[in-house]
Amino acid sequence: MKRLDSCNRDFMAEGFKQAHIMVDLIADYYKNIEEYPVHSVVKPGYLLQTLPASATELETVVMDWLASLLKLPSSFMFAGGNGGGGVIHGTTSEVMLCTVIAARERALNRIGGTSGSRLVVYASDQTHSTLAKACKLAGIAPSNIRALPTSTSHDFALSSSLVRAAMQAEDEGGGGAEANRELMEAVNRTGKAYTTHTVVGGGYVLRFAVGASLTEERHVDGAWSLVQEKAKELMSGAGLDRRGGE
Repeated sequence: MKRLDSCNRDFMAEGFKQAHIMVDLIADYYKNIEEYPVHSVVKPGYLLQTLPASATELETVVMDWLASLLKLPSSFMFAGGNGGGGVIHGTTSEVMLCTVIAARERALNRIGGTSGSRLVVYASDQTHSTLAKACKLAGIAPSNIRALPTSTSHDFALSSSLVRAAMQAEDEGGGGAEANRELMEAVNRTGKAYTTHTVVGGGYVLRFAVGASLTEERHVDGAWSLVQEKAKELMSGAGLDRRGGE
């Protein structure tokens, strides 16, 4: 083995001394932990007053620097005092997930409910695939993601007018989508058949696959009768039964 020269030995010795000090500090802390106050004894912002602004790495200060650099209004800053500010994330995936979760919670607080399964996400067709993963983790189905087209005329940015038009179309077709969703759930609850769904042209469409080798025509007829039966029950419950309205 190569022998350590004097410089390396001194460096390692000093390193062990520093490590010894740190271990003693931790050990003393746990030994005397009951003597320390439960709450912090300093006020928020005290580090900013004790450290040079050019040397501090406080997250709040750094985020306000960034907001100033981007010429954002004070409402985006911690210093603005209006609930602004931000956090530093380690990866884009973290940012995407936190953004989706924040949007989900804001929407649920407004409309009520605890599940994001019926929420719709609008994004540019240039958005990274991490959005779909983030939505899945947040409880939003991939089928509820709307990838809106972009073009060179907007430098491939998402057009606000296109988003509004897509949301309006979603609202106009929402009644049918909700009815189809309820029908799917009603059929599946019977345990006699199982249907899934997809979105075609923005419409919520039920899917029923017939692929088993032992399936006979009577099985298909029975499934269709079940769908009709549940559809009539839902229409009757909603007061849409034609016979009941005549």
